[in-house]
Amino acid sequence: MVVVEQAAERADAAEARAGGRPQGPGREASCRTPAGSRHGRRAGFQSGGHGLSRCHRGYDFHWYDARFDWKPGHTISIGATRLAEWTKWAHAQNKGVFITELGTRAFGGGGSNPGPVSYEASLQNAELVVRGIAAGADGFNRWSFTNRGDLDGQFQMVETWDRQKNRLLEKFTRRPNIYYVYGLLSRFTAKHSAVLSCNVEGGTLDQHQRVFAVAVRSPKGNLTLAVLGDAPRQWDLALEVRGLKQPVRLYRYGVSEADRDRADLKIEPAGDFPLSADATTFTDRLPPSSLTIYTTYKLVHSAPGIIAE
Repeated sequence: MVVVEQAAERADAAEARAGGRPQGPGREASCRTPAGSRHGRRAGFQSGGHGLSRCHRGYDFHWYDARFDWKPGHTISIGATRLAEWTKWAHAQNKGVFITELGTRAFGGGGSNPGPVSYEASLQNAELVVRGIAAGADGFNRWSFTNRGDLDGQFQMVETWDRQKNRLLEKFTRRPNIYYVYGLLSRFTAKHSAVLSCNVEGGTLDQHQRVFAVAVRSPKGNLTLAVLGDAPRQWDLALEVRGLKQPVRLYRYGVSEADRDRADLKIEPAGDFPLSADATTFTDRLPPSSLTIYTTYKLVHSAPGIIAE
């Protein structure tokens, strides 16, 4: 069960929509970091504080070493917990927190290794964003859109470089997996959208949470919900949207394990679900290892994505 509170914004999201963040320099006199944060010390920030915070509008991080929670090492859960501490601290100063580079080498990297654009890596990147939004981050930028793919692994979403002939390609093409997964995640999220209260009940496997969700509402009231399942099994999904003031219709879009390595993928509406104040719940089935979007936007494959309203 995924429950979205249409009328309930996350507290810091409501503050941001009200214009409280980010602020200009000069209103915050110290630079304090979350208590005991070794990341703050590593960056040269100390809890004693100094005037540096007056000179910037926000904080940014790079996030490359995360792994699925059910894998050993630095998990997304660890990173999301630390990110939540940072966003709580930064938002109290009316400053934003951004992940300005994200990716993963958990499935291979270096040289021309395709691990960073594999389907597993693409899904992990999407999960990082879904959970990062829930942790309070204000924006994300995946590395990178047109990387050559022969330096530190293949991170590119668009192929521009001939790695065999060491020259620019005559025709640029979409990179399977990462282009479609990350593109789907960013296609229906307008700037300045509010993050809504969203809770997942169930979705666990072997004591690990394997289903995650986040919901946003655009400035004009369009609703978008991202539901990600990282397990190689399907899930029966019940989705409830509370607090609707008028009827809406959610359209479903998705990328799943079945679309692995497909260069001809078309992202079209695949099902729709009417909701109202009297009918707040619908059921669906979440495919294995998938990202599914439910949104009031109806976009055909060739339509431009939503950037702003």
